[in-house]
Amino acid sequence: MPAACVRRGVPARPTAVRLAALPVARDRREKTSWEYAAGNGVLDDMTQTTAGFLELAATLYGVGAAAAVLLQARQMLRRRRSCDVSARFFAVYVGGYAIWLLYGVSIASVPLIVADVVGLLCGGATLVVALRLRGSLVSPSTWASCDLASEPAI
Repeated sequence: MPAACVRRGVPARPTAVRLAALPVARDRREKTSWEYAAGNGVLDDMTQTTAGFLELAATLYGVGAAAAVLLQARQMLRRRRSCDVSARFFAVYVGGYAIWLLYGVSIASVPLIVADVVGLLCGGATLVVALRLRGSLVSPSTWASCDLASEPAI
C-alpha cells in the first residue's frame, strides 16, 4: 500500500464496489397478465375491492354470530328457567368479546370493534337473563340455585 493510504499504522479500507455501476441482467420473458395488471395499478384496485368486500362480509357475519346468543336468552325467557345453560360459559363468552374489543380498539379495526361491541352487549344481556332467572343479580349465592332433582326428564 502506498504510504499515503496508511494512517497511524492502520491500512485504509478498500473501496466498496458500487452496485449501481454494475450491469443488470434484464429478464427477456413476457410479462404475465398478473404482472402487467400489477404494474398498471389494476391489481391494486382489484385487491382493494376484494378486501373491502371481505371486510364487509366479515363484519356482517361477526355481528350475526354475536347476536345469535340472543336466541338462547329468548329460550330462557320463554321457559322462565336458566338452569339448562351454563352461566360460566356466558361469563367466559362475554370476557372473550371484551378482550377482542380491546384488541380491535388498539389496532383501530372497525370490523372487530363493531362485531365485538355487539357480542359484548348480546352476551352480557344473555348472562343477565340467565342470572336473573336464577335469583338476584346482586346476590351471587343465588346464581347456583338450580335444583337438578326438580328438572323434568327429557
